[in-house]
Amino acid sequence: NNFFPYNDLEQAEEYSGQVMVLNQRLLEAAEQAQVVNSREKLFDFPQTSFDEIESMVQVFKPYADLWSIASEFQKSFPNWMYGPFNTLDAEQIDSNVNTWWKFAWRAEKTFDGKAEPQSVAATLKERLDTFKPNLPLIAALRNPGMRDRHWSKLSAEVGETIYPDVSLTLKYLLEIDINKHEQFITTLSEQAAKEYGFERTLDKMKTEWRDLQFEFSPYKDSGTFVLKGIEETVMLLDDQIVKVQAMRGSPYAKPLEAVVVEWSNKLVYMQDVLEEWLKCQKTWLYLEPIFASPDIMRQMPTEGRRFQKVDQMWRSTMQTGADAPAVMQVMTIDNLKQHFLEANKTLDLVQKGLNDYLETKRSAFPRFYFLSND
Repeated sequence: NNFFPYNDLEQAEEYSGQVMVLNQRLLEAAEQAQVVNSREKLFDFPQTSFDEIESMVQVFKPYADLWSIASEFQKSFPNWMYGPFNTLDAEQIDSNVNTWWKFAWRAEKTFDGKAEPQSVAATLKERLDTFKPNLPLIAALRNPGMRDRHWSKLSAEVGETIYPDVSLTLKYLLEIDINKHEQFITTLSEQAAKEYGFERTLDKMKTEWRDLQFEFSPYKDSGTFVLKGIEETVMLLDDQIVKVQAMRGSPYAKPLEAVVVEWSNKLVYMQDVLEEWLKCQKTWLYLEPIFASPDIMRQMPTEGRRFQKVDQMWRSTMQTGADAPAVMQVMTIDNLKQHFLEANKTLDLVQKGLNDYLETKRSAFPRFYFLSND
């Protein structure tokens, strides 16, 4: 009964402590009642009624909720106003303010006729009403996309140096009447959010490559490997190249232009490497069994030396890739694209020499004209 007349919101934290103690006692009483009833049932004794405990819980609950929430508000408000602005959680603050306001509105009606707790609920609601207009400002400036460039623009607009370090507080922002620039802040925050969206898209793109690996499959008894199962890699490359090209056309990607261009160039490089790699693999697979023949090597020494040079590069590259098959790791092999470009030029010469050799054989044996080069 001594608890019910409390009406000083400033003492909410102290009262909340008493709430916890009383709640604990009620819980212990309820548990003891259950124990007593269970033992009575065990011995077929009449069940003792503990309705008064349930009644006490029901009567006490509105008061307990009131002082618990009032205490949370009293603890939170100084942090909102005077704590570092760069630590404020805009979503959590918005949720708390609106949840507590709805509770205070209902509590005013629940405590109708009970002056003390009703006045606490009314005061709590009034203070939340006073704070509510700050929610859009907090949400806008605590946008995770806000970067130094945005704070510099805000400083220029307001005419004050504003930087989100530990010294910046909501109280200071309100003192310099920052809400006069509400429209500018809203536009700035929207721009920052869209730019941040591109940042996250780029990060997601890079993450998608993190666990992707090439499949290096042993090729017969050759002692080397061939590249297999690259469909997922090709699809991801094509998809990301289209996305990056779209990003480069957006004005919101301008602050990230250097990063976007760098990533775009990397993707195009990877695409070029794969194109040359697969071309080289196709030709190497065709020529390898031919030049594995000592007789062919004797008859075509120039082409044989050329093929051996490519074969050495192929084996070295494939072994390096097989040792560390992560796609992004493989793409860092020095001069990978240039090696395949040069290899393909050399293999073209080898194929031309092989075709010329086959033509000479056809001239000597006309029946060979009925056979393809394969």
